[in-house]
Amino acid sequence: MECPSVGFTSKFAPKNIERDGKPKISVAIVETAKKDHIVTVHIRCKKSIEYGRKSPKIIIFSQPNSTDLGYVLFLTNPDLIEICDFLKCDLVAYDYSGFGASTGKISEKALYANIEAVFKYVTNELNYQPQEVILMGFSMGTAMSIHMASIEKELGCVILIAPFTSLLRAASRIPCCGRRVDSETTCCLDQFSSYDKASLMKARTLLCHGDLDTLVVRKHSEVLYKRLQNAVEPFYSLTCHTGIFSHTRTWIRIKRFINEEMRVNDAWAEIR
Repeated sequence: MECPSVGFTSKFAPKNIERDGKPKISVAIVETAKKDHIVTVHIRCKKSIEYGRKSPKIIIFSQPNSTDLGYVLFLTNPDLIEICDFLKCDLVAYDYSGFGASTGKISEKALYANIEAVFKYVTNELNYQPQEVILMGFSMGTAMSIHMASIEKELGCVILIAPFTSLLRAASRIPCCGRRVDSETTCCLDQFSSYDKASLMKARTLLCHGDLDTLVVRKHSEVLYKRLQNAVEPFYSLTCHTGIFSHTRTWIRIKRFINEEMRVNDAWAEIR
């Protein structure tokens, strides 16, 4: 199956991680409530470097479970540097516990603690207000974004790319434990139940999903959309699981959503 690709530079092209002598990427280690040490990268967008200041809004990106920071920084299409420049927002990404150079072991509680620690770092150390933060997750990363949005009520907005309702609901083609994807009861053995947490979210939320996604079928986004308190019209496209992330129209829609909800262009104009 061919999945349409976004029109950024080649994913194998060398990246300029320094501009005009100023570092574009910085690394920080944050400690979680479980005492894991998480590697984070802070990417500055072109405008941030040009203006010599932090961007008015910032993205916290939570990645899928099949990647690490090295991959999403340089090898995905688009990669995080291209996303950051295209959306005109600085961006923080992180490796989950047990991924890359981050310490600890992978577990549901550990991964939730990861994003809580990263959010604290962004608000306390980078000095952003919660309403200036954009949570963005892709695939597995949507569970972390939804968790954070369910406990932090004053976020700017949330972007969920190929989200799933829960791990068992996504993993089983046969509805888990005899229940439907949209069952109101989550199996006691299930994990990452975004289905239960979605109804607690207050932030404006955009869901993006591929119609041809066979890994996490579109039904998951449809169910979550009905559970969200403040969702905009979802973006669906005739593409697959990885294709929705790489599709040009996905990022055009995300950019419009961010500008409408966060006034990113207006915020930069006011700085001038």
